[in-house]
Amino acid sequence: MLFRSSILLKTIQINIYEVIEKSSKELDDIYILEVIVILLKKINTTISYIKENEIYEDRLLKLKCILEDVNLYILGKKDIKDIKITFRKYYNELELENIEGDLARYNYYNLRLAIDETCRYIEDKSRGEKIRKRLNLQKRLKSNIDIFKNNFNMSSLRFNIALKASLVISTFVFIVGYFNIYEGKWIVLSLALILLPYAEQGSKKAIDRVVGTVVGAIIFELIYRMIDKNIILIGAVFLIALYFALSIKKYNIRCIFTTMTAILAVKMLQPSAVIFKLLEDRVIFVLIAAIVAWLAMNMVFPYRIKNDMKNIMKKYVDFDNETLDSIVQGTISKKDIETITIKNNYFWMRINYINKQMNLSCIEEFLSKQNDIFTNINFTILISGSSKDKSILIKKLLEKINPNLNEEDLFKVYKNIFETSKNDLEKSLIISLYRIYLDKKDIDMLESEIIEKLNIA
Repeated sequence: MLFRSSILLKTIQINIYEVIEKSSKELDDIYILEVIVILLKKINTTISYIKENEIYEDRLLKLKCILEDVNLYILGKKDIKDIKITFRKYYNELELENIEGDLARYNYYNLRLAIDETCRYIEDKSRGEKIRKRLNLQKRLKSNIDIFKNNFNMSSLRFNIALKASLVISTFVFIVGYFNIYEGKWIVLSLALILLPYAEQGSKKAIDRVVGTVVGAIIFELIYRMIDKNIILIGAVFLIALYFALSIKKYNIRCIFTTMTAILAVKMLQPSAVIFKLLEDRVIFVLIAAIVAWLAMNMVFPYRIKNDMKNIMKKYVDFDNETLDSIVQGTISKKDIETITIKNNYFWMRINYINKQMNLSCIEEFLSKQNDIFTNINFTILISGSSKDKSILIKKLLEKINPNLNEEDLFKVYKNIFETSKNDLEKSLIISLYRIYLDKKDIDMLESEIIEKLNIA
């Protein structure tokens, strides 16, 4: 359940980013929604560590009140002033003195700090200027094809399909035109529809189109024999077939009615055309297109969905490592959060899109963990800010992490640093970094598990 809610929140956040980029009005309201979604992400990341028991029941109920108020705000039943009052009330009433246990205290530090941070962002008078700066940054980053697209490379999904489609379609446009093939445009149209980015998708669609076309041709031949050239009935069949061709979602079924509308459209435009010859041509041309498309997608620079998943996952994990290395080296600041967020969104959306085709639960878990780790990374950067002491602390904490150190030993190291820390803010930083370590371990393990499954598939 937490995985699904994490993915849902991330999807909402990405949608808000896109709205902010496209909109020129009411940016303040959109910005406030974005800040609230970030808070919800932080709550979602933290809630799995908060155990339900008698001691913490009251605090969990108060947290529920916050979520209910946020829901009322989204529904337009409360305004932002009411939300701020609820946030501040929760922040002030959340006493930490009676909470026992280091990790338990940390969870509530995190909630308090996240709520306080949310209030400060909502109250920020310069948020309009910050949005404008963000839009400029987003446009610069999205125009950098070296970072995001690498389009002029056969390993690029877009370039791969664009090259194959342009070569295959242009070749058959020339052949059909040069030899003046009667209704040869059906080959070109079928190729344009069947050629898809991934070989698996295209192969399935090619089979669906051939099956739908053959079935449609058989059914139409039987119908046409019964209506016996009756113009009114032909028009009625055309309208019915057109309706189903436009409304049915399942592609192989839709192709049945597409075949009927295509044949009838030609017959109405060219009354002298022979229906049964059109049916024969339609089946043959679609079959040719399907075979050519299958060969192009599977034999000429094949781009398979599992290979794309492996490549993008490797790049995502490399990006995790680069981000953590930058934090260790102290070369990252609050200004870099937007850059990190945009790059993270790019990788996250790609994997989420691919997984809609594959539907693997382990990839959902991977995405959820990525959401958690970047929530904590952003939190860490925001808290540390330009403070030299906190930057040194973060560097010290991250340097303690190494592949040979197990979770129990690292916990002891962090616990010792935790107990000697000066204030709650530092303690929150310590455990945030510890959570990053745990999430990173899970991400590396999940990457290996997913790649193993993809290799077997």
